Amino acid sequence: MMKLTKTTIDQLIVCDQVFHNWGRIVGTIGELFVPPKPDDSHTNFFYNHNTKQIEGRQFETPNGNLFIAFDVVENAFHFYSVASGKIKVTIEATQNYFHIISGIQKVLVANGIASSSCPEVVEFRFPQHFDEDGISKSIDSKSKTMWMQLRDGANRILSEITQELTIESEIRIWKTNFDTGIFHNDNKGLNQWAGLASADDEVIDVPYFYNSMVYKSAVVKPIDLKPLKNGYWEHINWNGAVLPITEFNTIEDYLTIAKPFLLESTKGLLNKLKQ
Repeated sequence: MMKLTKTTIDQLIVCDQVFHNWGRIVGTIGELFVPPKPDDSHTNFFYNHNTKQIEGRQFETPNGNLFIAFDVVENAFHFYSVASGKIKVTIEATQNYFHIISGIQKVLVANGIASSSCPEVVEFRFPQHFDEDGISKSIDSKSKTMWMQLRDGANRILSEITQELTIESEIRIWKTNFDTGIFHNDNKGLNQWAGLASADDEVIDVPYFYNSMVYKSAVVKPIDLKPLKNGYWEHINWNGAVLPITEFNTIEDYLTIAKPFLLESTKGLLNKLKQ
């Protein structure tokens, strides 16, 4: 059992922020080389628990389709050929940031991408985790294990939610806020966002599951709704349901309650539309 204390949650938050920085690199490759989508979904990515990697979308090169991945355990970037597997170049994330970008550029050029098209600058969300030499803060194995358990759990829960609610959505991590989430448009005016979010300044300063809806361009405000069994309705700084990690003693307990929370809050928000 992975105990949740203030210390371990603080460590998880830092881990989230460092991986968010690396996710920005994966997302930037998507932004540059994947055909654009109006909702920017071409820039999002996926945590694959089988490979322990944050994996970007495929993109075309003169040498065939590739994708970039950040290996959480190895703390390194790899490129993969869809046809032939891993390209035998390891770009260690322990290097200076400029060396990381240079390593990525070399792989792209070797696969026929013009150097002028390669990334030169990545806007990191948390630059404070780089030292004066451009080297990122390192993350210990315990924090990585917590992060992987939480994100894998979110993938599983959201997959079950889409099946039980019969909604269609990819389960992706978004470059901007680094949340593992789903988005559903029922084509009748209702949009739903739900998932696991990183600590932020908008909702709450710890990781949390969330659920929110917009109907015909108007936010569904969770006012005068029955209190949730777990979590709470937020309608001051944001509108939706929130389940903070701090309400639980272990990650296992947290993940056990997350699915019932999402189902209950979905029902509550839909009932609000009928009021």
